[in-house]
Amino acid sequence: MHSAYNAYPEFLCMDATYKLLEIRLPVYILLCEDGAGESEIAAVGLLTHEDAASLSWFVERFKSFNIAWPKTNVFMTDKDLTEREILRSAFPGVSLLLCLFHTMRTFNREITTSKLGITSGERTSSLELIQKLAYATSEEVYDELYRLFISSSPTTVVDYFNKNWHNIRVDWVFGLNFASGNFMNSTNNRLENFNGKLKEVIDCNSSLENFLDKFYVVLASMRNERDHKTIFQMQKVLVDMFDPNSAEAAYKKVLTLYAAQHVLKQMSLRGDINLLQRENEYFMVNTTEGLHTVTWNFCSCMFRKSMHLPCRHIFAARQFLRINLFDIDLCAERWTLKYYRQHQRAFNSPIMADELRSVEFHVAPKKKLLSQHEKFKVALQETSFLATLVSESTGQTFEQRLSLLQALKRLD
Repeated sequence: MHSAYNAYPEFLCMDATYKLLEIRLPVYILLCEDGAGESEIAAVGLLTHEDAASLSWFVERFKSFNIAWPKTNVFMTDKDLTEREILRSAFPGVSLLLCLFHTMRTFNREITTSKLGITSGERTSSLELIQKLAYATSEEVYDELYRLFISSSPTTVVDYFNKNWHNIRVDWVFGLNFASGNFMNSTNNRLENFNGKLKEVIDCNSSLENFLDKFYVVLASMRNERDHKTIFQMQKVLVDMFDPNSAEAAYKKVLTLYAAQHVLKQMSLRGDINLLQRENEYFMVNTTEGLHTVTWNFCSCMFRKSMHLPCRHIFAARQFLRINLFDIDLCAERWTLKYYRQHQRAFNSPIMADELRSVEFHVAPKKKLLSQHEKFKVALQETSFLATLVSESTGQTFEQRLSLLQALKRLD
């Protein structure tokens, strides 16, 4: 866990799962994403209370064991105010994103006919507008939808929304939180998936001992699966459709398969981009997200900000300027194969060390099966020796040795 987090500290998911322990301790889990887009557990905490003091202790202990904590830029959580305040205080400047799935579920739970005194039709129309707000691709789109929401929704719904959600829109609106570098994660699905695996293996209300035993079974199984997938990908020779000297081939050579797939998709879409008004080496691109500024190494689009990989707009600008499409500096180091090999568990275990080790085998000799007569001869030799030991002794020693032989006889 320590190694996984310190290698990939930029993005963390945090949530608690319940009902696994008979002593009713919530299980808090921190999860990060590695260079292959896979989930890795960064920390686990069992807390007796979910108050500010306990959460603060957990977070501070986590920081004390991980020197890379200042590199964490994004936390994905639910809307627990205590939890968010603790994280905001412990990780200054971090973006606290709200899981979009939990956010929409909260809207459905809180905006009801009974709680806000509205009709079922008003509730349906309000939730539809809020869903559009949640998936707004830019601040401009959000503002336009917000004005429509204000003018067409009941006052009680608008008041609830303004009080609880409008001022923190950057934390939950799809098109706004991508700018934080969340690696295209808008929900806590990674963590929910792991929690689901825990509940498949660990019985509800388990003892602490049983919980720990099965938790490590799940963890070991997940890690073995990741390691097998990693080694398989490294060993498998893929059919390469690109020219060896092409930019596509260069990206495939230096990036993990997961990152390379994203980059190659963006490269394939560069021909659909219409670059507007050129000023020096600056361009403007009109997209569904709004108007973006683009240069040969910069773009304000969601993909670029979220993944820290080159987008279709950058590729279009480089092609227009006749600049080589391949530039490793456009890619965050976390996505490179070199970095991945240095920090991936499968390549750092003792059996994968650079130095070759000899392997020795020992084959036990086969034992000959004895016949009954042969067994009798072996037993007679042993008992004759025992009889000699008994006969040579005197007094109390004789009595003791004789009683041992008699006891052995009675065992038949």
